Amino acid sequence: MIVASRAFSDAGRRRRERVESTDLEVAPHIDEDAECRIVSVAQARIHARRGPRVANGNFSSQGLPKFFSVPDDIRRHTIVTHHLVLGCREDAMDRRRLEGIGITHVLNTCKQLPNYHPDAFIYHKIPLMDAPDAPIMSCFEVAANFLQRVERVGGRCLVHCIAGSSRSVALAIVHLMVSHHVPLHVAFHHINRMRPQANPNEGFKLQLALLEVSVLGGSSVAGRDAGDAWFFYEWNTRKNAVPRLTERYGKAGSGDSAACMVQ
Repeated sequence: MIVASRAFSDAGRRRRERVESTDLEVAPHIDEDAECRIVSVAQARIHARRGPRVANGNFSSQGLPKFFSVPDDIRRHTIVTHHLVLGCREDAMDRRRLEGIGITHVLNTCKQLPNYHPDAFIYHKIPLMDAPDAPIMSCFEVAANFLQRVERVGGRCLVHCIAGSSRSVALAIVHLMVSHHVPLHVAFHHINRMRPQANPNEGFKLQLALLEVSVLGGSSVAGRDAGDAWFFYEWNTRKNAVPRLTERYGKAGSGDSAACMVQ
């Protein structure tokens, strides 16, 4: 009976994993008319506030994102670029605050939380658990495409999980690397400077480090000066075998968003 029960349990687990993996890779269906209306209203609100902005989500020629300054209260949302905002569950629940900062889209990276205001914002949910073996590489393309769309239509997206520390930060970094070729070292440390609680789990950090090698052709976090965040067993056993990015911040005067040399 115990063996049969375990077999049944294992079969159910594998079935759930297949369903969850499929969910991670499904692109959202977007009502373009609703999206256009929401973006127009939010742009008018942001313009009225006359706050700082980054045109078209672009990055400097040296590969340094034009990040905003650190908020006074780190428990609140963190505006990373004009189009990308990091936050937690409380931010996601607060419709008035989201409308006040011009949110148009929400990327919900948390399996446990619902989409709180589906009538007010354009949503995409990627049901991740904050576990080292959660497959963020299965959904990085869908996440990056969604955030690229936000930039393309001139919107602003809240990327959130429960604490705004691990899942949401990991997918925000994925977008910066994949869509804008910002080196991992730059993306991680600028976000961490602005949002000190930003701390993806080690499984996510390993996947980010390997993704950087795949996307940029080398690693910006394999050196001794990468910082304590990148000193952990699974990465330590691999990093000596990967090529290094010798210019983390790109070449001055280059037209590329983050031109990096590989050795």
